[in-house]
Amino acid sequence: MSAMDQVIKIVNFRALPQSEQLHHKLVSANYNVFSQPLFEHKNNTDESSIKQLLLSSKAKKVVFVSRAAVEFAHQAYALTLWQASPQMIFIAVGQGTKLALQQCGISEVLTPAQENSEGLLALSELNNVANQDIIIVRGDNGRELLAQQLTKRRASVHYLSSYQKVWYNINCVDLIANWYDPLTKNSAIICLVITSVALLEKALSLLLQCQAEHIVKKHYYWLVVSQRIALKAQQLNLAKIIVAQGANDKAILMALETLKLKH
Repeated sequence: MSAMDQVIKIVNFRALPQSEQLHHKLVSANYNVFSQPLFEHKNNTDESSIKQLLLSSKAKKVVFVSRAAVEFAHQAYALTLWQASPQMIFIAVGQGTKLALQQCGISEVLTPAQENSEGLLALSELNNVANQDIIIVRGDNGRELLAQQLTKRRASVHYLSSYQKVWYNINCVDLIANWYDPLTKNSAIICLVITSVALLEKALSLLLQCQAEHIVKKHYYWLVVSQRIALKAQQLNLAKIIVAQGANDKAILMALETLKLKH
């Protein structure tokens, strides 16, 4: 079978509800797509912890790095109550996160044009931050680059882990049966959608349980949503890396167009 005859199959590993939203967008764009979230989000904070952090840090800037970070923080302590000071600045990593904040009653939200940590760091509001306290609302890990760079700018950075990732116990053989035919072996061009370093490492580890390393690392395409994840993918010796300009559905669809042009 020639490359021109091959089907491009998208494997969507995003967590719900983003996984479902992306799936529908991909189907509408006539992509062959299989969606399997590798983890779910669970609450990791409470009202008392948030109140204590807001009081002790006296932060005037709060950065939310995902919709889940917003939603779980709001469930624990309504975001409109965070605004004890009218100078509180809410910052979202992207448009999806901004919409989540607005749905929780926060009307004024700053968002970078480039929807990732690098874009956040380019915001003027996060440049002259010496001696300022900044809260980063995230999951149980991630955004170390953002925290490191803000610290270098002499800000005091505080993490609020509003949720945690709970990884599913997924059988590798059952998983790859959704796109890999052991008889034809190379019957489709596989592109995996990866939105974080943690998801990259988990997906790679899972696939290597039942597939040859050269297939996973040399034949699969890995679509990542930032240069930071791309760098990690390179360090893991992945050969085919596509970088989207953000984690939103539009950016992912635009990145997939480059793959279509190659085939």
